[in-house]
Amino acid sequence: MSISSKYQSLISALLDATEERRIKWEITSVSDEYQTVINKNMLSVRCFPSYDSIGNFSNKYGYALHLKNKNGEILDTYYGGSSGTRNEPEFLYDAARRSYFKVEETIDDMISNLV
Repeated sequence: MSISSKYQSLISALLDATEERRIKWEITSVSDEYQTVINKNMLSVRCFPSYDSIGNFSNKYGYALHLKNKNGEILDTYYGGSSGTRNEPEFLYDAARRSYFKVEETIDDMISNLV
C-alpha cells in the first residue's frame, strides 16, 4: 500500500472516530489547526491560505495533516489531493473544527428549543 493510500485510510478512520465521538479534537496555538492524541502520538490538521506565484491570495485554501510524535515534533505531512473524496485532509479539517466547536450539539440544542 502506498503512503498516500495509508494516509487516506487513516483519514477515513479518523473521520469515523470523530463522527462517533471516540476522539477529542483540541485547538492549537497555530491559527486554524486542530489536534488529537492517539496512543501517545499526535496528529493535527490545519487549513492555510493559498497564494499565486506573485504572492496574491488565490481565494483557495490548502489543507495539511501533520503526523507528530509524543513530543509534538512533525514526523510527516500529508497534503492530499483534490480528488474531492471523503478521505482528504479538507474533510478531516471540517470534521475536527465542527467537533471542537460542538456544532452538532449546538444545532440539536437550537432545534429542541424551536419545537
